[in-house]
Amino acid sequence: MAQAPAKVVSTASRLELMRVETVDGKQLGQLFDLRCQWRPGQSAPVLTEIVCGRRGLLEHLGLRNAHPTTVPWTAVQAIEGRVITVANVHRPRRRRPGRTPR
Repeated sequence: MAQAPAKVVSTASRLELMRVETVDGKQLGQLFDLRCQWRPGQSAPVLTEIVCGRRGLLEHLGLRNAHPTTVPWTAVQAIEGRVITVANVHRPRRRRPGRTPR
C-alpha cells in the first residue's frame, strides 16, 4: 500500500540541506531541491534527481539561469545520518553565461 501524501512530503523534506558527496568523498554541496516527474497511471510523482551545491541554492531562491549541479536519483547509493552518498556521475562542464565555446 502506498504511503499517505503527508508522510511522503514529510520524508522528502528531511533530505533538505543534507550534505551530498560522491563515493570517492568529493563534496557536491548541500541538497536544496528534489525534482520529480508525473507519470501516467501513477497517483504520485516519481523522484528523478536531486539538486545541490551553491548553484542549487541560487536556483532554489528563484534565479532561473543558475545551472545547478544535479544528480540522478538512481545514482544515490546511501543516506546515512545527514549525508547522501552518490555514485561518481559524469556531469558536463558548464559554460559561464555570456561566453561562447571556442
